[in-house]
Amino acid sequence: MDVAYAWLASVREDVGLLTNEFLPEFLLITVLLLLLWGIRRRFQRDAHPPF
Repeated sequence: MDVAYAWLASVREDVGLLTNEFLPEFLLITVLLLLLWGIRRRFQRDAHPPF
């Protein structure tokens, strides 16, 4: 049972390190992509014929 607790603690620590290391960059990239998508959608011309 101690091995399972040690393994879970190790996994929890690894997830915490990955979250602290990569989450800010991931969120920044996501926000930038959403912003670019919104800008492109806002200024996109209608490519369909008017009829």
